[in-house]
Amino acid sequence: MLRSYGKHYGEGVQMKRLSAAVGSMFGSRRGRGLMAAWGVMIGIAVFFGWDVRREIANTNHGDMLAYVTQDYRLMLYDPRTHRKTELMTGVRDFRLSRDGQVAFTIHGNADTDIYVVDPSNESLSLNISQNPDEFNTPLAWSPDGRYFAYVTHVEQYSEQTLYVWDGERTIRIMPDNPLHTADRFYLSWSQDGKLAFTVQHGWSSDDVPPEVYIWDGSRTFNLSQKPAEWDGGAMWSNDGQVMFASQRSYETGVYDWYVWDGVSFLNGLPDPDSHSQIAPGLEITSAEWLPDGQIAALISASFYSTGEPEYVQWDVESETIVERFPVSRGWLSGDGQLIFSALLRDGLPSYVLEVNTVRNRRTLLRTSVGEFGWSTDGYMAYCIPTGRTGWRLAVWDGRWTRTISRASYRPVQWQYGSTIASYTQGAFSCNNG
Repeated sequence: MLRSYGKHYGEGVQMKRLSAAVGSMFGSRRGRGLMAAWGVMIGIAVFFGWDVRREIANTNHGDMLAYVTQDYRLMLYDPRTHRKTELMTGVRDFRLSRDGQVAFTIHGNADTDIYVVDPSNESLSLNISQNPDEFNTPLAWSPDGRYFAYVTHVEQYSEQTLYVWDGERTIRIMPDNPLHTADRFYLSWSQDGKLAFTVQHGWSSDDVPPEVYIWDGSRTFNLSQKPAEWDGGAMWSNDGQVMFASQRSYETGVYDWYVWDGVSFLNGLPDPDSHSQIAPGLEITSAEWLPDGQIAALISASFYSTGEPEYVQWDVESETIVERFPVSRGWLSGDGQLIFSALLRDGLPSYVLEVNTVRNRRTLLRTSVGEFGWSTDGYMAYCIPTGRTGWRLAVWDGRWTRTISRASYRPVQWQYGSTIASYTQGAFSCNNG
């Protein structure tokens, strides 16, 4: 059985533990919804102490790092104070919402279902997937915590199905006429609970190209409407616009990038004529929304071209370039101030990561890493390869690096989600890089 409790290291704050609390669930809105949907309740409930409840609800107005340790404890780390809080044990995988809800799977038995703990609602542990015959994988919470997306599949590399839980029921949101079977998904939630997702139909350029869809809370529809082209990279802005990419050529890695305003429809689908192209004529290889939701920050120049890479700021409203200058090769951080590049090391499952400032190309960090992810407020969590002992999780604050924990083959996630990998909600795993 899942063991759950909360403890600030060095402070001795304990949570009370309660099991078999089926009766308590009957009175909750989510409990009633689950009873109506499946007629089965899972009797695990955990009551968080006030200090831990406040910690997990993130009242300090800064991003927090959640991770699973080698012995399957779910921890919360504050990069400002360096305090670690133990949230629960027996966790295999998880996703943490901005308001403190935890969706997780249990380690150590054949149970593959997904459970949710909400510390603001008496911490009731609910089985939201109710699908023990398939593997269930948590993906991402909506920013407001109303919805949670997850996938199911029968066995490894088999067809996947995407679901959304709305607090009371699960909703299958797959497109009605898919191009092919789905192998994986990349997600981006809007601020008001709409989900843009890319369906990947294979693992190589010879497979059916991926396509972009949107679930608006009631229906699923195709955004890109280009079945013959490689479409992906869908990302919501803060004001409800969607940016996505269509690849011109798999060999060159060059994309045409477009913005849909989120409101223009034709015959029930996004109006293709309302898709405005970003910086036409430039070889765009990476793009990010800036925090104001109006300007897209881009890296132009293909990795395969001989030209100098450039940083471009694009004003969506006026459809003009407002700033442009040379930069190093790589990708942007979410605030458009840092650029980073990762080169694969020969013979090792890790990269040489270099972080530079955008304007003067000053190197801030150069290190060997596996996977990594940026927080919304400028911290970077990354995996350090340690040879035979596996991986260690570390956090870089812009000047210094602090090692947090051993974390080989364990999930890691920034609570507010990463602006770099929005389709994973800032989650990654310290494994093979």
